[in-house]
Amino acid sequence: MATREDAIASVVDRASAFLKTVKVNVNTRKRSDWLAKLAAEKYDSSDAIGRLALAGKAQRILNRIGAAVRDGRLDANDLDRKKLREIAGQGLTDQKANLMMRNTLSTGYNAGFRQQGMADDGVEYWHYQTAGDHAVRPEHRKFDGLILAKDDPLAAKIFPPNDHNCRCTMDGISKAEAEKLVAEGKGTMDIPNFKTVTYIDKVTGAKLETIEGVGPGFIGPPDDSAEAVALLLERQIKQLEDWKP
Repeated sequence: MATREDAIASVVDRASAFLKTVKVNVNTRKRSDWLAKLAAEKYDSSDAIGRLALAGKAQRILNRIGAAVRDGRLDANDLDRKKLREIAGQGLTDQKANLMMRNTLSTGYNAGFRQQGMADDGVEYWHYQTAGDHAVRPEHRKFDGLILAKDDPLAAKIFPPNDHNCRCTMDGISKAEAEKLVAEGKGTMDIPNFKTVTYIDKVTGAKLETIEGVGPGFIGPPDDSAEAVALLLERQIKQLEDWKP
């Protein structure tokens, strides 16, 4: 059974494939949005063009992020930030560019890592761990140390990343390792009752339910949430709309 360190090098292909799926999702929705507008008796052409432009920007950003994955990078470099600003607009500060890159890179890598663990017979449980410092969100501290069966639906719901700049991880472990962690007080199989929250997606208008601590755009396991990642990118790009030079 591979450790997280061993797995990092081998998840690149899976991460790249996942990000390509996200890009396909963006393109498919762009086409369906356009056809829906054309089919309507009346439609706002400026809104239709805006949606097309937004999806186009998301696709170009994904191209940049895919290149970073292939390079094995986890953060945006100077060239990434420059290119993202060219795509999304000069209102994309270095901080926002870093956040956009980190969110999507983390999702891509965790998608690859989860796919690898699900395919590994030696992985029987997932062990949730936070970064363990003062910056950890209180909601994520409640997940810290949880040991969940590999196929537990809760593991899929809280598989990182779970919010902007989330640094949490879920390591694939064996039954023996799970028992050792519990005995040493470093893990628990006692699952608390988590609060659920609802929110309205600002891009789609849909009403969604999630576990407290799992932010908008991060619902579901990373390898099954290509649509969520696509929407997250579009949501972040839309944050720039009120920026004025």
